[in-house]
Amino acid sequence: MHASCELSWRTDSLYDVVVVLGHNDNPVVPGAGSTMFLHISGDDFTPTNGGVELRLADMLTILGGVHACARLSIQTSV
Repeated sequence: MHASCELSWRTDSLYDVVVVLGHNDNPVVPGAGSTMFLHISGDDFTPTNGGVELRLADMLTILGGVHACARLSIQTSV
């Protein structure tokens, strides 16, 4: 099986605020990826591997109103 990864250290600001989202963790399915992150978007929303991106202001608005025990649900349409 081929393994891949993305560097978690960046010189831009995309990972300055990161929320780890549960993904492929209950149960783990081999080959379905290992994690998903909610992180800051670049100006052009260029995608990263395994990420959900928000503008910094939107991220701070959402996180500022979230209780520490809250569950965040991300729904996607493909």
